[in-house]
Amino acid sequence: MKREELEAKFNSFYDETYEKAMSFCMAKTGDFINSEDLLADAYYSIYKRFSSRKEEELRDPKKYLFTVLKNQIAKYWVKHKKEQQCTVSADDETAFEALLETEFDLTEKTAIDRMLIEDILEFVSVQPGPQRRAFTMHFYLGKTIEETAAELELPVSTVRNYLYRLLKKIKDNFLQEYE
Repeated sequence: MKREELEAKFNSFYDETYEKAMSFCMAKTGDFINSEDLLADAYYSIYKRFSSRKEEELRDPKKYLFTVLKNQIAKYWVKHKKEQQCTVSADDETAFEALLETEFDLTEKTAIDRMLIEDILEFVSVQPGPQRRAFTMHFYLGKTIEETAAELELPVSTVRNYLYRLLKKIKDNFLQEYE
C-alpha cells in the first residue's frame, strides 16, 4: 500500500472512531489529558498495524482499538493507584481530608448515586481521625486491612473494628434515605 493510501485509510478510520473512543476514555479515566495520551498510543498501534501489512490480521479494527484502549486504561489505573498510595502518609491528616474531597467523574452513575456518595464522603470526613484514615486507606487507596493496620501502626482487629463501625454508621444513616 502506498503511503498516500495508507494515510488516507488511517485518517478515515481515525475520523470515524475518534469521538467515540475519546468519550470512552473520558468515561473510564475522567481525565482529558491522559485520555488524549491513551488515544494517541492506541492509534499509533493501529497505524503500525496498517503500515506493516498486518492489517489483514485485523478482522475488526474498531474492536482492536477498543481492546487496546481497555488494556491501556487498566494500566493507567494501576499506575494511578500506586501514585496515589505514594502521596499519602498515615500521619498526614490534611492529605486524608483532601482525598475525601476528591472530585471523581461519575458520568455513568445517576444523580442520586452521586448525591449519596457526596453525602457519605461528607459524613466520613467528620468521623474521628483514626476511623477516617482507615476508611480512606482501605476504600480509596485500595490497601488491604493488613496494610492499613501496618501503616497506621494499629492491630488488624482494631482496623477491622474501625471499618465495621464506620460502615455500620453509614448503613444506618444512608440506607433508608436513598432507597
